[in-house]
Amino acid sequence: MLDLVAILLLIGTILAINLVVWAIVFRWLRRRLRGIAAVMARSVLAGGEDMVFPPQEASFRGSTARFGKLKGNGVLCLTDKRLLFDKVIGPRIEIERSAIASVRIADGFRGEWIFAPGKKYLVVDLTDGVQVAFLVKHAENWADFLESRKG
Repeated sequence: MLDLVAILLLIGTILAINLVVWAIVFRWLRRRLRGIAAVMARSVLAGGEDMVFPPQEASFRGSTARFGKLKGNGVLCLTDKRLLFDKVIGPRIEIERSAIASVRIADGFRGEWIFAPGKKYLVVDLTDGVQVAFLVKHAENWADFLESRKG
């Protein structure tokens, strides 16, 4: 009986430590994303561009070339001239609006599938054949706007 109590106490302690660690990580990530969004908004406005879709949290899901396959969280913004994505860790992705050939919504990209309700990939096809995918809220709105106003 004493062994069972010790095991349950150990499991409870491990779970509590995990909860604290993950709470710290998620809190840091939220702050970092808000900071990236604020810096992005300031830099876009300082550069004289108009924001079509203001910076919002998104996830880079990879590309077929040039931008890499390493996935990650960050902030996506659409201006009158560019599609910008700043990663939490990693380089900025900049796509000129004139380089966008087409945009579509997809359930999958590069062998990864999304089955969660309301989540879809925003896949941007560039004029050089490169495909770039993001997970972003209201991906349909992004796709409709980009497709109707390419270049």
